[in-house]
Amino acid sequence: MLHRVIDVVDGHKALTQKKLNYFRSELSNPIDTKPNDLPKFTDLLRSGVFKTGSSFVCLVPVKLLFSDDYYNRIIYLDLKKAMESLEFAKGFSYNHANSLVAFIRPDGTLVLTQGNHRASMAYLTQGADALVVVNVRVHTETEEEKYVQVEATDFTIDNNNRKNMDQYDRFKGGFVAKDEKYIKLVEVVKPFGISIADTHKGKYHATKTFESYTYLLQGFSTDDTPNKKIAKECLSVLSKHLIEKDIKGYCFVGLVLFLKSFRERIEAISEMNPLQYSLDDFVHYVFQERRKLNGAGKLTTQEDITTSTSAVKSLKFFASRWVILFNEYCLVREFKIRGRKVNGDYAIPESCEQWQEFIEDLHPVNRRMFSVEAF
Repeated sequence: MLHRVIDVVDGHKALTQKKLNYFRSELSNPIDTKPNDLPKFTDLLRSGVFKTGSSFVCLVPVKLLFSDDYYNRIIYLDLKKAMESLEFAKGFSYNHANSLVAFIRPDGTLVLTQGNHRASMAYLTQGADALVVVNVRVHTETEEEKYVQVEATDFTIDNNNRKNMDQYDRFKGGFVAKDEKYIKLVEVVKPFGISIADTHKGKYHATKTFESYTYLLQGFSTDDTPNKKIAKECLSVLSKHLIEKDIKGYCFVGLVLFLKSFRERIEAISEMNPLQYSLDDFVHYVFQERRKLNGAGKLTTQEDITTSTSAVKSLKFFASRWVILFNEYCLVREFKIRGRKVNGDYAIPESCEQWQEFIEDLHPVNRRMFSVEAF
């Protein structure tokens, strides 16, 4: 959906009339001059020079600029940051703003791929007729899907050069630009009703989100089973039993690593309790039955599992949290282990070979934070 940049600024919750009055009165004059030799966009438009595939650097009124939220982050415009930049610099700077980038669509709409915040800063200080320097490019594609892909590609290339771009925006831009790795990842999560960065819109119904897509990739790379069976099972049960909408990266990777590291003990318990144990029942217990404060508190959340200290950097820590939950689950369900019911003996004790292998590469300081009993 297209949004006119100045309309987004006008309706932004961070903007007050007092702030706007300050920018328009105290900071209305740019701190440097705009290039004198650049033509105005409106003059070029009247002259008819904008031909398919052409490109011009010119001065464009901010009131003519739009942004597409399909791949761009216009609805999450950080206007507070833009205002802080204006106050710090004591006005709008053409030198610092440099050149924005916009494409002319077949219907004549001028759509920004680079420069939402800079256009907002010019508007805040100088109003709707403020001129900004824009590299205006005329699309060669006429089909909507194709010209939007071209814009998204330009947006994504620019994002990759910026360290402060968050995962949501990187993924969204890359997906619309048809980057193969993002498309494949969406196809993987689609059967489980999971969306990454709102890429499900108009394609399928999603009940859960997964914004930390780098951890999604890490979870799949951790899984060494054929066809990534463990990772897919984890996505299935988490999407089914989580009350929270967003699946957290540490929670997912921790579960995958737990199932991989302790598969032999888990399989043995499953064989002894074939009618009772399943991964589905285990995760259901964790998020739908288990309550904190010895059963008197609120339901367990992902944050309860992933909360850690800054000293713990290993993903194994989050897998160890799942060990604790699994031991508790086996006790509650009264599973048989080695031919008898669990009676104070943990399904995965610290004395077992798999636990020792699990913690052997950890620093001794971190080892003391790992437990099979409680967190």
